[in-house]
Amino acid sequence: MLFVIGVVIYGRTAAYDFVHDDYVFIHNNPAIQHLDFRSIFFTAAGGQKAGIKNVYFRPVLEFFYRLEYHWFRLNPAPWHIVNVLWHIGNSFLVFLLLRLIWPGRDAAAFLLAAGFLAHPVQTEAVACISGISNLVFAFFGLASFICYILAAKQTAGGKKTAWFAAGLGLFALAVFAKEQAIVLPAALFLYALSRQNPASSRERFWLGLYWLSAGFYLLWRRNFFGGSPLPFGTPEELRLRLLSLPHIILEQLRILVLPYDLHYYRNFDILSSWQGPGVIWVILIGLLIWRTRCLLAENRKRVWLGLGIFFIFLLPVLNIVPLVNEYSFVLNAEHFLYLPLLGALIVGDALLQPLVRKLSSSEKRLLAGGILAIWSLIAIVQLPAWAGEVSLFERVVRFEPRFGRGYLLLGKAYYFNGKWEKSLAAYDKALAIMEGYRGKARGKPAERFYLGFMKGIYFDMAHSYEALTRLDAAQRCYEEARRIDPKDAMLANSLGVACALKGQMAQAAAYFQEALRLDPHLEMARDNLRQCLTKGKK
Repeated sequence: MLFVIGVVIYGRTAAYDFVHDDYVFIHNNPAIQHLDFRSIFFTAAGGQKAGIKNVYFRPVLEFFYRLEYHWFRLNPAPWHIVNVLWHIGNSFLVFLLLRLIWPGRDAAAFLLAAGFLAHPVQTEAVACISGISNLVFAFFGLASFICYILAAKQTAGGKKTAWFAAGLGLFALAVFAKEQAIVLPAALFLYALSRQNPASSRERFWLGLYWLSAGFYLLWRRNFFGGSPLPFGTPEELRLRLLSLPHIILEQLRILVLPYDLHYYRNFDILSSWQGPGVIWVILIGLLIWRTRCLLAENRKRVWLGLGIFFIFLLPVLNIVPLVNEYSFVLNAEHFLYLPLLGALIVGDALLQPLVRKLSSSEKRLLAGGILAIWSLIAIVQLPAWAGEVSLFERVVRFEPRFGRGYLLLGKAYYFNGKWEKSLAAYDKALAIMEGYRGKARGKPAERFYLGFMKGIYFDMAHSYEALTRLDAAQRCYEEARRIDPKDAMLANSLGVACALKGQMAQAAAYFQEALRLDPHLEMARDNLRQCLTKGKK
């Protein structure tokens, strides 16, 4: 049943293309062509070089990327199918995990696993090929959790050790697939506290090895990248990000309950008001305490275990370590909720138990089937946004109208799909937003950052004007870009091309010579200059 549900909801993604991050980590990543273990374990994901702060180091994920490339090359269909199979496999593991935690509740374990599979918030992790990072780390993390529970239940010493060792190995695979897995020891500790029987000395020893492995991983990253794996930003920025946490978590809880506006690049402005969410949190916590007091002791434990799992796996992506998209916008992505969703489902199940007990068997089936059907339908309806970059970024700017990079990416998508007039309109909006950021930015480094974005937008606008054969407008855009960065040889070369297309050979030759002065190795400018001089003589 889980396999059927997964295929019905996500099978259509096999017809989708590569989008956005898929190009960075797969399509345009030359390292992916080499199934070389040394480069896999000593190169950051996507071919990034060491020394960059907060850079991805995910050798297990990189191994799967290269293995899939070896099998499928750049045909996106099988890549999407593999993502769907990973997601279905994770739902199987959720089912097994819940059966082990609460023996005798097989029906509830199945329904929660089906909810984990069908919930619309999972679409970002499954439909985006590079979302496989969430699927792989969750698979190994859940498998490690299962091994830990099986070890705790064993009485024989040999089997106990074998299960603990397997769990520790799977934890290492999870961490090297995605950094978010580093909090797994905290989830295991919470599980050990929630049990009736206390942890044995051997179990405490192995749990200590989990914590030790997490510490070793942090040291490994520090030595490998030559910097702190946890850059916190400036004190003022950190303060603003911490103050925004109540609002961010409320938004995440809201999209779990009402997932009607799912979209890529979900952001939160840390400069926006944060007082209101504090009041809402007081009300929610009060309601939760009141509700749990009405539950049986067993269900109260489930509530606190579920809340613990939710917040533990959410902690690494709560912008304590900065995940800044642009200016004051921090990333609040939906794929962050991939594994925390399990905790939310456990809490929901426990809180609904008093109501469910009053229902007949047919009413229970109708309720469960109705919820799964609604979630599945919402997921199916929202998936087509991932079919291509135009639909993806049109949805982004629909829900993130103040996000400059969203319009920039939409403009690029329009350009590559031959919609040049639409691309210019999107670039205009991106330029206006970036100009606003530049005006608000304090300090030269921040201003230079947004000027760099603006230079790129002018450059892209010129391409759209060239496609429309509006060469004067293209030349003006290149000149605006050169005002921002007069030392860019490619811009000088592009200006020369624009002049040559207008028949202004002398001016074109001057620009090509300027490009070669700035970059003597720019063969494109050298060839253009040769052709320009040849045509000028004719």
